[in-house]
Amino acid sequence: MVANWLGSSDVRTAIGLYCLLTLLHLLTNHQALKLVALDWLNDGRLHLVVEEFLKYVQDGGRNINEKLAKGSIDVSNPVEVSRKESLFFLPKLKSTGKQTLNYPIRMGISFNEFSDKTYMAQSLLRSNLMKKQNQRQDSYMLSVGRENRRSDTKLSILVSYFSTSNNSEKAKVYLHCCLISRALASLKMDKCDAGEVGGNIQKAELLAKTELDALWPIFERSVTAAGWKLDKTECFTEGYELYFDDYNMSRD
Repeated sequence: MVANWLGSSDVRTAIGLYCLLTLLHLLTNHQALKLVALDWLNDGRLHLVVEEFLKYVQDGGRNINEKLAKGSIDVSNPVEVSRKESLFFLPKLKSTGKQTLNYPIRMGISFNEFSDKTYMAQSLLRSNLMKKQNQRQDSYMLSVGRENRRSDTKLSILVSYFSTSNNSEKAKVYLHCCLISRALASLKMDKCDAGEVGGNIQKAELLAKTELDALWPIFERSVTAAGWKLDKTECFTEGYELYFDDYNMSRD
């Protein structure tokens, strides 16, 4: 009967009905996927949660001092984030996570490139590296660097991971990057003279590290209380890691 009806009806009507059914099918699947709540943070989810956390801290929401004293701030849980995050990956690439910050973030770059582009003095870089190697804390190096060799004003945030870095630390790194980005923006780096760049970068890095030390324990407790599994965090990296042996530092 359906075949006879399609054969005798207007072709445009049949095509219209087909498109309508296809659209209905896609909308139904879209809504069904929104009901799936994943408890681990990828780039997009991490960005949403970190931005929400920092906005609450910056705006000084209701009872902010009390919440900071208690060491916890309310952030969106996996169910709430699943309703916010985009399911369309390609159109969203320019507006998620690292791309929406004032400065590009490059995670997991090679240490050779890190040392080549960082504004950190080489003597200080080596000193910090040896200190981190001995203390086994913060298994990553993070610094503001040049986006390319020809420009001292186009900045990016560089991250070189150690081989001992874990998934939870990836979330800490992203929070650290966001804090540096905000500190750089507050210093109006795009308007300062070339001679002021290095000094302002040091100020921004010091401010961000101070804020990180204060906010990371609160962030960690907040997201854990919201139901997120930090040990399952997954962030895009360029794939390089820094390995240590007893006497020498090898670069991978």
